[in-house]
Amino acid sequence: MSATTIAKASSRQPPEAAAAPPGRSQYKQPYARSGASITIQGVDALERLVAVQAIRDLIVTYAMAFDDHDWERLSTLWTEDAAFVVGEHSFDGRDSLMAFLSTCLPEGYQGKHLNPQTLVRLADDGQSAVVETDVVWIPQNFQNAILARYHDAVVREGDRWLFRRREEFPVQYRPGPPPMSGTAMSVSSATMLSSD
Repeated sequence: MSATTIAKASSRQPPEAAAAPPGRSQYKQPYARSGASITIQGVDALERLVAVQAIRDLIVTYAMAFDDHDWERLSTLWTEDAAFVVGEHSFDGRDSLMAFLSTCLPEGYQGKHLNPQTLVRLADDGQSAVVETDVVWIPQNFQNAILARYHDAVVREGDRWLFRRREEFPVQYRPGPPPMSGTAMSVSSATMLSSD
C-alpha cells in the first residue's frame, strides 16, 4: 500500500448517522469520538477501564487485608477523613475506623470476605466514583455470618484510589425457608437445600 493510499484512508471520516425515521427522535449515543479515542461521559474509554480495574483492586485488597489481619496494608486504603458506617454506628477518621476494624476479631481467628460483583459509577471528571459491592463473610466455623452490600465513595489521590466512605447494609437474618411462591418453588426447589 502506497503512502498516498494510507493518507487517503486515514483522512476518511466515519459515515454520518442515518436520519431518524419520521416521528422518532434521534437516539443520542453515549460514545463521542474525539480523534482516535472514545470518550464516555468525558472520560477516555481506556482511562475509564484502568480506573474501574484499580477501584475493583481496591475492593479486593480491603477484603484480603482484613482477612489476613494485615492492618498496616488495610490502613493505606483510606483517606485521612474516611468513615466506616454500619447502621447507627459511624467510625469517623482513619484512626477511628482502623481501631474498630483491627479489633473486630481476636488475633488468629480466620474468615473470608467474598465479593462476587462490583458496580462502579465513575464521575464525569474521573476523579471519584460511587461503588456498590455485594459481600458474603464466612468465618472459621464455615457458616455464613454476614450477607450485605457495601456502598462506597472512593476518590483518586495522585495515582491511587482510596476509600472516603464505606457503608455496610446487611441483610437481616430471617429464620425458616424463604416464602417463595408455588411457581418459584417448582422451578427452584430441586437446587435448594432442604430444611428436612
